[in-house]
Amino acid sequence: MERRVVVTGVGPVSSIGIGKEAFWENARAGRGFFREMDFTGVDLEQYRSRICSPVDGFKLSGFFERPKRLSR
Repeated sequence: MERRVVVTGVGPVSSIGIGKEAFWENARAGRGFFREMDFTGVDLEQYRSRICSPVDGFKLSGFFERPKRLSR
C-alpha cells in the first residue's frame, strides 16, 4: 500500500521563540514572555485580564514563495 504524507507547518511559532532552536533555548531556560497589553483606542473594560503572550517578529510572508497564498 502506498501512503501519501503531507508535512505542514514552519516549526514552533510561539511567544517564547520562533523556530526550533530559539523555542527550546527559551523553554529550557524557563523564560516566559507574558506582559500587559495596551491597545490604544480600544475599550478593554469588558475583559478581566490584559495579560497576554504575543508572538513578536513573525511574518508569515517569509515562508511562502508566492504571497498570494497567504489568504488561503
